[in-house]
Amino acid sequence: MEKGVMDAYESKFNVYACACAIVASMVSIIFGYGILKMPESPRWLVMQGRLGEAKKTLFDVSNTKEEAEARFREVKIAAGIDENCDEDKIVTLIEGGSE
Repeated sequence: MEKGVMDAYESKFNVYACACAIVASMVSIIFGYGILKMPESPRWLVMQGRLGEAKKTLFDVSNTKEEAEARFREVKIAAGIDENCDEDKIVTLIEGGSE
């Protein structure tokens, strides 16, 4: 009798453990896919001199063209780049290097 009770308990536990493992793996896959599809930060792209990619990213995530252009202008100013700069790629000089 005791063996039957233990077998039933272990059986239910195994089903529960498998269900938890399946749910956890599905959540991990969803988060992994989200991370791969997440666009790079426009601010980081500007700091790397990749203005064209930053502008495209802002156009993809903004509601309107005007909003994207305003945010792009703000990011360029914050990075110390002239707001009228229309280059797709620029070379940035890093201050504080070894002398």
